[in-house]
Amino acid sequence: MPITRGCPIDRLRARAITRTSHDQWAPARRGQADHIRDLQAAIRAITCRLSLPVGKKGTRKEPGGYRSAREWFAKSRRLHLLQDRLKRQQADQQAGRVRVVRGGKRLARAQHHLEAQGVTVTSAR
Repeated sequence: MPITRGCPIDRLRARAITRTSHDQWAPARRGQADHIRDLQAAIRAITCRLSLPVGKKGTRKEPGGYRSAREWFAKSRRLHLLQDRLKRQQADQQAGRVRVVRGGKRLARAQHHLEAQGVTVTSAR
């Protein structure tokens, strides 16, 4: 059976879908790099303030220590959380993995409210 070529319109649609899909990767990579930079900045800031004594007053040029032991403890927990997030993001970046969401708000809302539309989970997939 010979292979027939599709309609030129079908090829154009497929090309448009592929192009828009590929166009989503560049902003996702930039966003991932920005997120890593933001995490690193937050880690530096918290580490700097954690190294200062509790209750130390800050100046105009330098921040002071945290006001109480409770705040110091909460920020030390936050620091560990940020470090874990940074490790995951860096691992994703080194593996070349980027999180790209296909579809938009309308599709996401439709998927989260299947019962309201009278659709079952198995038929939606």
